[in-house]
Amino acid sequence: LNRIAAPGELLAFLLFLPAAHFLYQEKGECHFLNGTQQVRLLLRSFYNRQEIDYFDSDLGKYVAVTPLGQPDVDKWNRDEVYLQYWKAQVDSVCRHNYRLYSYKAAKREEPKPTVTISPTKMDPASPNTILLCTARGFYPLEIEVRWLKNGQLEEEGVAFGEELQNGDWTYQLQVILETQPQWGDVYTCQVEHASLEAPITVQWGKPLPSCPEKGERRFLLNWDLLINLGFF
Repeated sequence: LNRIAAPGELLAFLLFLPAAHFLYQEKGECHFLNGTQQVRLLLRSFYNRQEIDYFDSDLGKYVAVTPLGQPDVDKWNRDEVYLQYWKAQVDSVCRHNYRLYSYKAAKREEPKPTVTISPTKMDPASPNTILLCTARGFYPLEIEVRWLKNGQLEEEGVAFGEELQNGDWTYQLQVILETQPQWGDVYTCQVEHASLEAPITVQWGKPLPSCPEKGERRFLLNWDLLINLGFF
């Protein structure tokens, strides 16, 4: 079986043939030496797991491995436009993707998340408060965001948003906590990420004094009284 024109055309042709009679595959390989100083593209064709021909950018032409691939190799090597197309893939595919993935690998070591907490009320009549923890500018995607209330893991009322791309290979994530904060409650958003040596913790709320002075104790009692009387 010979390819008629381009590999893509052959593949489309093969899809209409009865199944389970043969397997045709193509495999593209980019080989790099000293970064992108020397790049070699191999486009290899296989029939029933046996390589039949390949394009070698170093040679600038196709090479037959078996007699089955020879007719196609002869045809393609006479088509200068077709050969130039594959020669150009050394830059447009191999070198381009090398720089792309090198950039991504470098970014893995740099972007650390910044974490903020924003409180809001969805319904003024509701006693619930919405705490929004936002982690921005991190890479890679995997990240762990937790809500803690007074040092204890809070799972009820927690909702996770969708990870969003920032357009520069970094991401952002929002995690919501719906709760009824009481005086003295401290909420913590804790973020763990591969770029961090230790978790980031951001707090919201005002803890009770451990040893309040007499005047401070009266203030706290008055605050509780106002809450019970319905002023807040």
